[in-house]
Amino acid sequence: MILNILVKSQLYLIISLPFLLISGPALSDIAISLTGILFIIYFLISKNKNVLDLKILLFFFIFYFLIILSSILSDNIKLSFESSLFYFRFLFFIFSIKLVFSSDKIYFKYFFYSFLITFIVLICDSFYQYFLGYNILGFEYDGMRLSSLFNDEKKMGSYFARLTPVFLGLSILIYGNSKRKIIYILSLILIIDVIVILTGERSAIFYVLLSTALITFTIKRWKIYRLLAFAISIIISLIIIYSDETIKERVILKTLDQTNILNQKVNTFSIQHQIIYATAFKIFNENKLIGIGPKLFREKCKIQKYKTYTLEDQSIDGCQTHPHNTYIELLVETGIFGFLFILIFFMYLNYILIKHIYYMIFKKFFLISDSNLCFFAAIYINLWPIVPTGSFFNNWLSIIYFLPIGLLLSNFNVLKKQ
Repeated sequence: MILNILVKSQLYLIISLPFLLISGPALSDIAISLTGILFIIYFLISKNKNVLDLKILLFFFIFYFLIILSSILSDNIKLSFESSLFYFRFLFFIFSIKLVFSSDKIYFKYFFYSFLITFIVLICDSFYQYFLGYNILGFEYDGMRLSSLFNDEKKMGSYFARLTPVFLGLSILIYGNSKRKIIYILSLILIIDVIVILTGERSAIFYVLLSTALITFTIKRWKIYRLLAFAISIIISLIIIYSDETIKERVILKTLDQTNILNQKVNTFSIQHQIIYATAFKIFNENKLIGIGPKLFREKCKIQKYKTYTLEDQSIDGCQTHPHNTYIELLVETGIFGFLFILIFFMYLNYILIKHIYYMIFKKFFLISDSNLCFFAAIYINLWPIVPTGSFFNNWLSIIYFLPIGLLLSNFNVLKKQ
């Protein structure tokens, strides 16, 4: 009885995440921390080792040891510990997801409806804000970046781009045998693709392109339908971009200007990013092995010898809260050792992907189910190296990073039981 209550409690916390993530990092972080605590209680009572995954456990704790060591050896242990000390909660979050969804397949359906309701609310509110200039809570649209319920956070595009593959994976898992329902869901995703364009978040737009290409090319069924939905969303988006000057300015003209792609000297994403990266590599060159400690880029970049500005007028400073790229951040803050662990994990994902594609093309056999390929795509785009990103240790992003890992593990577990 008590074990069932613990599982149900974890379920309710997990299925609340699509909504809680809109509110910001605080409530969602409390929710995943509670799921971790409940999981530990469940494990201590049940003593069921099957709820763990030893490979994930070993890999995670080696990385955890490295970031703790980096914090201990840093110049500001207290500040660095804010990101590293309780990082282990994400491991128990993964295992909590694995436990919950492995215990009963119907829980996947509950999670699907949680996403569906949240997505529909965001979609309706987004169009309300776009056409009227403000949303249902009175948050104004600045004409450049649609934000809906996220307001000043300006990360709705990232939210949709990173979680839509998860939503599609749940959809295929539950309704994969219903052509009509899958078409409805893909129509909804078509609208989401358009909204991502309206947010003006260029990294999010890239994630949509990457995940769509990955899923469309590797899944067994629904290729044509997803490709068609995406093509329609592109056409609609192009119409909006070229009829709305502010969106065109943000998505097209500003991108061309910042990257300087039309001239001979091309910038890395933008001159701002280029200056930040230059600052990061100055710091890395003096802290190669173990880094400066998580969360400490914001402090180190203030030191005079690391300061970097634009050569022309010194109007752009390379000192920011984080380096705006996952792999550069890991190099600077955790050193080569921390960086290599995430790089190895990403290379392992590429190995799995290549293996799946090889079997798909030459042996007409699909190693990974369509739903799991969607969860895989969500993990893959989160670790894609060549794109500006938020901080790797950001609580909000970390939840989104680890969520599809837990779902992938739990769905593999369900398949084994069948």
